Amino acid sequence: MKMRIRDNTIRFRLNQPEVQSFSQEGYVETKISFGPSADQQLRYAIVRDQQATEVFADYQDNTVTVHVPPQIAQQWTETDQVGFETPKDPDEKQIYILVEKDFQCLKPREGQEDANAFPHPLALQEDASC
Repeated sequence: MKMRIRDNTIRFRLNQPEVQSFSQEGYVETKISFGPSADQQLRYAIVRDQQATEVFADYQDNTVTVHVPPQIAQQWTETDQVGFETPKDPDEKQIYILVEKDFQCLKPREGQEDANAFPHPLALQEDASC
């Protein structure tokens, strides 16, 4: 799972095995380690939340978690829907969240591994980029 943070926006991209795991288990987590101990790790996760009525994120115990209502999770994982998002807050008091399926790059880039990514829908167009 990839996480991108920019200003008050967070974006998760999940490859095929991660979407499948989220569909079956309702939870996917990964981490980045800044050192050997658990308190030097930043974890990020997506969870199907039975109590949620909308998509939201929280941060607790060094973990960024995106909570997804079951109906949104089901629609996203069982169809070709690319992603889902929260409404943008013009005052940026609430974080904007975007969750997407990760597509293969159309033009290979050195050091990029995307064998588990979804086939890119624009793969037949020559001039599209990643």
